[in-house]
Amino acid sequence: MSEFYPKLGKKSIVAGLLASAAFLVHSDAVLAKIPNDPYYSLQESFYNQIGAPQAWEYTTGGSDVVVAVIDTGVDINHEDLKNNIWRNPKEIFGNAIDDDANGFIDDINGWNFVEHNNDVSISAILESNDSGAVNHGTILAGLIGAEGDNSALGTGLNWSAKIMPLRAIGSNGDGVLADVARAVNYAVDNGAHIISISFVGASTYPELTDSLFRAYKKGVLVVVSAGNSRNDSSGNENLTKVKQYPICLDSDSSENWILGVGSVDHKDQLSIFGDYGSCIDISAPGERIFSTQKFAPQYGYTKNFDGAWSGTSFSAPLVAGSAALIKSIRPDWSAKEIMANLLHSAEDVDGLNPGFAGQMGYGRLNVGKAVAIAFTSKNAPPPPPVVWTSKLISNKKTNMVQVATDGKVLREFPLTNYSPKFSRWVMKDDLFVYARFEKNKIIVDAWDLVGNKKLSNFVLVGLSSLSDLKIENLWGYDPNAVLFVKKGKVNQKIIIDIASKSWKAEE
Repeated sequence: MSEFYPKLGKKSIVAGLLASAAFLVHSDAVLAKIPNDPYYSLQESFYNQIGAPQAWEYTTGGSDVVVAVIDTGVDINHEDLKNNIWRNPKEIFGNAIDDDANGFIDDINGWNFVEHNNDVSISAILESNDSGAVNHGTILAGLIGAEGDNSALGTGLNWSAKIMPLRAIGSNGDGVLADVARAVNYAVDNGAHIISISFVGASTYPELTDSLFRAYKKGVLVVVSAGNSRNDSSGNENLTKVKQYPICLDSDSSENWILGVGSVDHKDQLSIFGDYGSCIDISAPGERIFSTQKFAPQYGYTKNFDGAWSGTSFSAPLVAGSAALIKSIRPDWSAKEIMANLLHSAEDVDGLNPGFAGQMGYGRLNVGKAVAIAFTSKNAPPPPPVVWTSKLISNKKTNMVQVATDGKVLREFPLTNYSPKFSRWVMKDDLFVYARFEKNKIIVDAWDLVGNKKLSNFVLVGLSSLSDLKIENLWGYDPNAVLFVKKGKVNQKIIIDIASKSWKAEE
């Protein structure tokens, strides 16, 4: 049986720490740890593809890591999940009191934002319910954290992570974005380290954007699936051209705060249904997936483990579960460091995907390599910073800046209408900025240095000259482009905040 479930279903942040730590991993063969679960053989192919057995040789996870699954709910009494379900330590079961004063009464294992109660396990199933939706959250939870090596069914990536079930999608596969936003806030406020989201839509909601960005700023990694539009004739499959949400919420930001996940088949080729484009950061297997399922024989749900499921919905929890393994080794790492680790260690699959190069993120998930880097870096001395070098390349038709590190040319940035007298360019960390003066205005372009992505464009009018350009941290969280200009005869300093696309002038 093969089941495809479509209904639910960029920027560069590779840190110098992780880039250097990669060279500390020894090339000796790493043993593979294989769990004794009887149905692991059904999962073995996709777990081998991402190097999970090699990762388990370093660690099988830890119960201190909490992963929120925002979906249709999770079967919390499932035999392979019940020991790994999060329990609110400050809440007393059944006393009808909000013991921890978090705004939710008796939220022992999470919260149901659809029916507004503490039932997160879909205890009542209607004939009209979508069977895929009813199973959906339990499938995701099993891939992230089904108990491993317990001689029962299959396994998740982190064998002892705590799953926080948050029901924000109904059993028909539909949901309200306001409920999702509330679920995100609940996850952050109640100790989740990772949030897994496996649905997409054509619209967004300001409160959801705010809640997800808040999660990232508090160090919580948000993992989101890409969608399954490639073969449905909707025209939504290219996320560079047609934004889908929440995966593309950070597409106009200079900071990568959503970890977007696409799907590949067993040959590391883009899945026939999988969306692609600039919103995707990493790809993972999304075909012939086997995992835990909702077990409710009284309603006709008689299989507690099955498949084969396909969809980007199932790629995302493989990345979330991998992040949970990394977090168990490096509890000090925030979302930014974990994301950098996963992206830096991914296997480049561009050569296997002609026509989609650069549109499947950094490559296919390799959790074995990611965990090895995390493990090795734990006690490693701080690495030296990455040193970028650059030079101007000119010919009769074009001018560009060539950027290299360790003697290897990485990127070439075009300099439109370049003039030695009226143009300036500068780079720092992972930011490249080019400014030029022409016809009483200054045009400023900014690129993500490593990802080769144009971040923003500014046109500043009414100015009479450009004397210098720098990158400094003067305003906001991110580096600013600082221009030294004249307005008439008055010298001015203009500070541009690229992330918020705003600027201010100082005399």
